[in-house]
Amino acid sequence: MQSLLVKQQLAEVQRRIAQLHPADLAFVLEGLPLNRRHVVWDLVRPEALGAVLLELSDAVRTRLIAGMQENEILGAVEHLESEDIADLVPSLSKDTVSALFDTLDREDRSEVQTMLEFPPGTVNSLMVLDVVTVREVVNLDVVLRYLRRRSDLRSG
Repeated sequence: MQSLLVKQQLAEVQRRIAQLHPADLAFVLEGLPLNRRHVVWDLVRPEALGAVLLELSDAVRTRLIAGMQENEILGAVEHLESEDIADLVPSLSKDTVSALFDTLDREDRSEVQTMLEFPPGTVNSLMVLDVVTVREVVNLDVVLRYLRRRSDLRSG
């Protein structure tokens, strides 16, 4: 990646980083010198920014967020689940958090606020708020089949 940056082959860098998992991209970003880190960060697809921010160390995340405009941060966060938004809130300025809450619908805002009530690092702060209700007469095999078919539940 660094050799491509040196050669100014930004289109190729952008193509390659688009194929990386957010954790892998975070690893790459953390290994780059500061000036190159910002070049690569600017090439990340907007819909991937939030997921990458979650994977970065606190120090790198703080630096990258400091270089972002509020609308970029809000755009990055709009692609995240409530639990993930709550994980990013401590890294954001009070003004950005206020603007963020203004953009969330009532349900998401409530979920984020619920997550923020728990002390960082506790089990409660790591929980997922999604619930599936099952009738008493349904057996475990049916429930497991249902859960495995739900693609939105597989990602967590």
